Parts: sequence; C-alpha cells; structure tokens
Amino acid sequence: MSVASGPAEDIRAFVVGRFVPEMETRLTEEEPLFGSRVLDSVHLLEIVMFLERQYGIRVDAAEITRNNFATLKAIAKFTQRKLGVEV
Repeated sequence: MSVASGPAEDIRAFVVGRFVPEMETRLTEEEPLFGSRVLDSVHLLEIVMFLERQYGIRVDAAEITRNNFATLKAIAKFTQRKLGVEV
C-alpha cells in the first residue's frame, strides 16, 4: 500500500475537515502542520484519538513525536507502521 492511499486519504480528510477547511486545496502531504501554525497541541491530541478510533491502534505517549506527526505524510506512514503495512 502506498502512502497516497488508505490512511493518508482518511487522515487528510479528517485534518482538513476538522481543523483547516479553508486550506483544503492548499494543504499538501509535506506541509509542516505545527511549525506553520496550521495545528496546535490540542489538535494533535484529537488526531491521536482519531487514529486510535479509526484504525484500532494504540498510540503511546513516546510515539507522539515531531517525526511521526510533522506532516500528513508522516502521520500516514506512522499509521501504516502501526497497522503492520509496509511503507
């Protein structure tokens, strides 16, 4: 499964629909989500809860890192790893 399919689409739809609908056409998978002030720490917790509900995964506090949640692409890759899907 490529990052462009599956979780990537769900995650993008959740982030855009819930937090930044005005950026729907501009938000790329490589856009920094936190440094650019697109999202804040409260949004991050909502994303974690979404992933846990949507995919039945458990996200440990130690896994909530800049590498795993910096961009839509990073979140999708992290989710795929948690699901055991090769990325």
